[in-house]
Amino acid sequence: MPQQRGNWSARSPWTRALARLTKAMALAHGPQQVRVNYVCPGATTRAMLRNEARQLGMSELARFVAGAGGPLQRGGPRCEIAQAALLLASERFSFVTGDALIVDGGELVGSA
Repeated sequence: MPQQRGNWSARSPWTRALARLTKAMALAHGPQQVRVNYVCPGATTRAMLRNEARQLGMSELARFVAGAGGPLQRGGPRCEIAQAALLLASERFSFVTGDALIVDGGELVGSA
């Protein structure tokens, strides 16, 4: 995973720790058929972007668009992040455990 992605570098140690915790829990609870995964969200219309916009003197919409540096050139509504989490929890993904689902509109693809 690239180290620089907007504010990604500040969260990188936490992201790595979450990845290790997820893998450890998946190993520990797999025998009980408990799946453990996590979602890595990209830019959304969350409060963090609103605060960043205010600090940078930008409109919320301008910050939302600027935060979406991936091929889709847009941020994702929170409902799209929630749908990804529901997909991971569904029976359709019953063979997936110990992994991350990156839901960022391809933002990491552009920084690889």
